Amino acid sequence: MARRPKSPDLFDFVQYKHLVVLSSLDRESAKKMLYRITGNYQNFEKITIINFVKEKHLTTETNGKSMMIEAGSKHFSLFGNFQTHFSDVLNEIPCQILINTDSSSSIYLHAIAASFNKALRLGMHDDVAPDLYDVRLYSKKEVDPESYINHCKTYLHALCGGHSTSKLSTL
Repeated sequence: MARRPKSPDLFDFVQYKHLVVLSSLDRESAKKMLYRITGNYQNFEKITIINFVKEKHLTTETNGKSMMIEAGSKHFSLFGNFQTHFSDVLNEIPCQILINTDSSSSIYLHAIAASFNKALRLGMHDDVAPDLYDVRLYSKKEVDPESYINHCKTYLHALCGGHSTSKLSTL
């Protein structure tokens, strides 16, 4: 997966308005995570979780400012391209910041992350897609997805000195 020529501008976590989280949890765990993220991060206008579950039919659930999409390998061609309907769904998702919380280094989730080429992309350090993510955080121990999101928030806050030097544009 090729890296885009220019990374998006870096801002403090609280300045972003559209968050996409990638995960590979069971359905109930993903729904609970979305509920808690929506409650904990009030600064976002739209929060979308794309949950990858093998051989799952494409489902979407929207509730106010939150959305959960479940997709599986059936939504990719043999060559790794998105099926048309899945591609259309992804193109409709507003995203300024994407966080891949999956520690298994799923090539499917990397492909989904790559499709959000205007967003700031954060992911775990791995050898499968070393240049895909603008910010890669490494943890010596396994962390749950919500803790990883919180680590990303803290890290971005520290990188930006608690503020941003320029105005965030809508992506």
